[in-house]
Amino acid sequence: MAFLDGIKNSLKLDEMAGGMASKLQGAKEFLAEKQQSVTNSGPMLLVKEKVGNLVPQGAGAYFSPANWTKYFPAGGGKRQSPIDIITSEARFDESLGDGQFKFNYVASDCIEIENSGYAVQVTCSDGAQSTLTAGFLTDTYRLRQIYAHCGSEPMNGSEHLIGGVGYAGELHFVHVNTKYTGLDDAMKHPDGLAIIAVFLNESHDDNRYLAPIINSLDRLTYKGDKLPLPHGLDIQRLLPEKMEFWTYEGSLTKPPLTECAIWTIFRGTIPISSNQLDKLRQLYAVGAEDAERNPQRLAGIVRPPQAINGRAIRASFRAGGVVEQPQL
Repeated sequence: MAFLDGIKNSLKLDEMAGGMASKLQGAKEFLAEKQQSVTNSGPMLLVKEKVGNLVPQGAGAYFSPANWTKYFPAGGGKRQSPIDIITSEARFDESLGDGQFKFNYVASDCIEIENSGYAVQVTCSDGAQSTLTAGFLTDTYRLRQIYAHCGSEPMNGSEHLIGGVGYAGELHFVHVNTKYTGLDDAMKHPDGLAIIAVFLNESHDDNRYLAPIINSLDRLTYKGDKLPLPHGLDIQRLLPEKMEFWTYEGSLTKPPLTECAIWTIFRGTIPISSNQLDKLRQLYAVGAEDAERNPQRLAGIVRPPQAINGRAIRASFRAGGVVEQPQL
């Protein structure tokens, strides 16, 4: 025994064995902790996002816009959208004039409507001919998507605010710069997209020009639901009559929050009835399989205003209140 004890002491076998046991125990505790963390978070489906992050789809917290920056690093940039436009601080730029907008919109370009999980999305065909040019835009932009956002209350559905005041909803008309090969390519460039925002103001009467969207909602209850738009959409009628506007450089307001957009925010609004809003508010931001466990409504997916960070907010008019444009 004395001989064996001498060998053990010389080789320090007890010390080595103890160290290995300690490391094994630490590894077990680490794995147990991670397993418990996954168990507590509920079922998760991990998908690879373009910037390389793993995003837990189906986890309730993910759907809160306050958490998006955690999963999409672009959201930490200096030109994020939406913003709160303080009219007295926006710079009147006489050179903007009336914008010199030229909308070449074709109703039949709008071929599909979908519950994207972020908003109601209208998609244009790959060969769409609908285009936008303006005096302050250096290129021609082709319409690709239209998004309809709304909130649970009359004044919390718009993403952009005017002097801290919101609206019942907001339409986004997403145009892709024609000098780029498509949406994915355009999102890599600061002038890749031209997005027009139009506020929705709650009213008594239905807006008949929103009917193709509203009449589809009973079949868009859950994220991923989609159907064709056989009669297209009269896009021009979804713009206010008066072309006064603000413009600034910003980002997407939904993931991946890429800073690739030149925004135009129209001062005028278009109406949407309480009845039409109620139908929008019934939609879920999750799939049918998740709605019972996580009944997140689409109406709650509204990103709050982001920091201005010294950006120039230009106005085509001198400071004043927002005017409504009745259009029924």
